[in-house]
Amino acid sequence: MPEWRMTGTYFKSCSCDPGCPCDFMSEPTHHECEGILGMEVREGHLDGTSLDGIKWAAAYHWPGPLHEGNGTVKPYFDVGMSDEQKNALGQILMGQAGGTWFEVIASIVSDVKEPAVVPIDVEVSGKRGKVRLGDQVENDFGPIKSPIDESEFAVSVTVPGGMEYSDEGTAEILQSTVLRSSDEIGFDRPGSHVSLVENQTFGKLERGDVVIRRLGHADRRVEAMPGPARPPEKFHDLRVPSRDVESNLFKDGESAFAAAIVDGLCDVQALSAGIEIGHKIRREQIADIWNNPVVTGLDGLVFP
Repeated sequence: MPEWRMTGTYFKSCSCDPGCPCDFMSEPTHHECEGILGMEVREGHLDGTSLDGIKWAAAYHWPGPLHEGNGTVKPYFDVGMSDEQKNALGQILMGQAGGTWFEVIASIVSDVKEPAVVPIDVEVSGKRGKVRLGDQVENDFGPIKSPIDESEFAVSVTVPGGMEYSDEGTAEILQSTVLRSSDEIGFDRPGSHVSLVENQTFGKLERGDVVIRRLGHADRRVEAMPGPARPPEKFHDLRVPSRDVESNLFKDGESAFAAAIVDGLCDVQALSAGIEIGHKIRREQIADIWNNPVVTGLDGLVFP
């Protein structure tokens, strides 16, 4: 499968009440599930095809809980996209390029409508946003407000290790004032749920991206070069806060360097996990390295 990645602002607006039960493996609020999701991609690629600056969305409808399947989806591509970008994005959205989230969604969809090529407008400022898919679909959203005094609440959900939200798995939880479609998949769902992640990364190798991104280099491509081992104290100046396995490369106050994971590749020899230089690494293997930090052959990180 091709290597791919998309980083940008991700939104998911559905018909559930705010605090979508699906994030907690529960039945949708109204049994059926419908709405839109999409992304304004700041940086991305599929193999040699650049996805920088593209915008895409999808309207969807499931007649019941998502795991029961029978979903209907209609993709929307922005008019500014080239044919190569549309073909690449189609592979991603249909789960043909790998990536857990899109593979799972593709497996529970039985009807894919003809994609629409329309002007896509995405405006997000803080906790407020507007999305327009041509003249057919509109979504306005903002913070959840108290029904008593209209005061605004700051709400988020964190699903560590989940397949949808990247980094620590956190999304802002907001509320639609308008969520309406007059297109093939039609709905009108004001007052409903919105998940917003302003620095979302999807890709076939998401977990590798997470570890590096938490070093504070989200907007820079990171490369690791194999070479002789360096003493762990050489990495103290990174000043990485101690949190968890997906948030940094150190364990508590110890100086042992756990792993350098770049684009989903392990560029160290981590004997405890049976990983060699150049091998793809899974989240479970990262945890193994974390618990048994036997690491050699590290040559640090290069930020071009």
